[in-house]
Amino acid sequence: MEKIKIVIWDLDDTFWKGTLSEGPVELIQENIAIVKELVDRGIMSSIVSKNDFDKAKKQLEDFGVWDLFIFPKISWNPKGEIVKQLLEQCKLRADNTLFVDDNSSNLQEVKYYNPAINVMETSQFGMRWLADEAFKGKNDASHSRLEQYKILEQRATEETKYSSNIDFLKDSNITVAIEKDCSNHTDRIVELIQRTNQLNFTKIRLSKEEFEALIADDSVECRYIKVNDKFGDYGIVGFYALSKEGLTHFLFSCRILGLGVENYIFNKLGCPAVRVVGEVASELKPMEVSWVSEGIVNQQVKTSKKPSILMIGGCDLQQTDFYLSGSYHVDREFATVVNGVEIRTSDTMQLVNALKLAESEKDELCRNLLCYNRDITFSTRIFDKEGHDVIIFSVVDDYIRGVFRHKTKGYCITLFGYFDWIAGQTSLLNESSFSYLNEHFNYEGPESESLFEENLRFILDKVFAANRNTMVLLINGNEIDVSDWIGEERCRRNVTMNRVVDRVVKDYDRVQLVDMRTVVKDKADFSKQDNRHYTREVYYRMSQEIIRILKETTGFSKMRTNDNFWVSLKNFQKKIRDKISKTFFSKTN
Repeated sequence: MEKIKIVIWDLDDTFWKGTLSEGPVELIQENIAIVKELVDRGIMSSIVSKNDFDKAKKQLEDFGVWDLFIFPKISWNPKGEIVKQLLEQCKLRADNTLFVDDNSSNLQEVKYYNPAINVMETSQFGMRWLADEAFKGKNDASHSRLEQYKILEQRATEETKYSSNIDFLKDSNITVAIEKDCSNHTDRIVELIQRTNQLNFTKIRLSKEEFEALIADDSVECRYIKVNDKFGDYGIVGFYALSKEGLTHFLFSCRILGLGVENYIFNKLGCPAVRVVGEVASELKPMEVSWVSEGIVNQQVKTSKKPSILMIGGCDLQQTDFYLSGSYHVDREFATVVNGVEIRTSDTMQLVNALKLAESEKDELCRNLLCYNRDITFSTRIFDKEGHDVIIFSVVDDYIRGVFRHKTKGYCITLFGYFDWIAGQTSLLNESSFSYLNEHFNYEGPESESLFEENLRFILDKVFAANRNTMVLLINGNEIDVSDWIGEERCRRNVTMNRVVDRVVKDYDRVQLVDMRTVVKDKADFSKQDNRHYTREVYYRMSQEIIRILKETTGFSKMRTNDNFWVSLKNFQKKIRDKISKTFFSKTN
């Protein structure tokens, strides 16, 4: 596969288990995790399913993922031509598309109408594919690409109300801005140069260094193009480089395909010479593009953006996230598995090191420690200048971390459970990582209360310096006595570290506590014989507590718990218990 830009899902026995028209369906959690991870990488998901639209939409809303799909096509019509229509609306190519279905005839039909498309049977597709280079994507935690496709979706809906495409374009209020300061937007323009195809007329790919040399050449006029219309802001969507010989670069994002922007710019420049390379989706020609005007194109108005939430934590918050839904941007920093190794990013020392360590020190750690990754370990968004409206941070990973201090440089890192290190049971190091750690670091034992408090206060001070209006929710540990499972020392550990959190919460006006001492009621609330893993009901109660706090402190009325799924899950569990009971009863009689 080439770079995948969109995954199109069937629903019945693909995205979920069962057939919706025949009764209740069962959620496949892995598929929801895949869709969320894809959108974080700027890779879209859509739906082509033979189903009742309203019922399918309601089910996906109950699962909390409807808003993550673009251009959903849910009807009883054959799928081949529908997929072709969907890709035309998305302005995407078939060879950048993966279609997943459990029915081989559907796969063959879609392939017939879209010969270049990638197809895969349901049983073959799963989370493991996200490690493939084709699904690498690009970090888009803000979901800006999803927003752009939602604008296209809105445009496509509105366009059906017009009998004339020109009338629709004239009524769209399309505005372009031709800007000079290319050096301030190098990454975005280089991305366009390297990735665009359908409206890339010259197809000369440049590295970042080559691009910087190009814009430094006084003999070449380099400009980037911004576009918006009444539906929204498309951002930076084009670039050209004009010399006395003609256009050496002339390219636009496919998201503005059909707006006529490329011909507007071409005619404004006097239709200069250009060597068109390969296939393009639009013909350059002298023409009047009367529906496009030139003016100031601002970035999206900040007051109109959806509230943003950042979640940082281990499995406790990750499991709770599943029961939260609402009209918000949610960035998630949970453990990520790369090549079979879990990369964890949720303890305070690692967040502090993202700011304090030199880049060379970060590089050295990521080269030598199997559980560190340069693209993930130090890439937190908690210190973003624009900040988030809410940060939900589970700090319980600090409760178990062991501290290692560099023998010559003096800085600390925290790794795995200190009890696992003492027992020699950690699986997060290979032989070379183990040797590196022993050679360069001294083990100091469990993370001290003072270090934990120092790190937590440092983080909060930096967060509020970036955005004093941010609300922070801290999740602590429970204090149920499970000493017969894990020993008294580890139970006391939760108590002493909780005291640190209590002191910190008391000192900050915009810090609230999700108190697990009240959420977790007794030993029946644990799913394993430790004090860190809970039953599904506890994660649901955690989501209820988070919603309660947010509604009381921020007015986030649109955020809610996924009650419909919770009821479905409880009903499903009851059916399983009843079936087991009946089977056992029949055998004993």
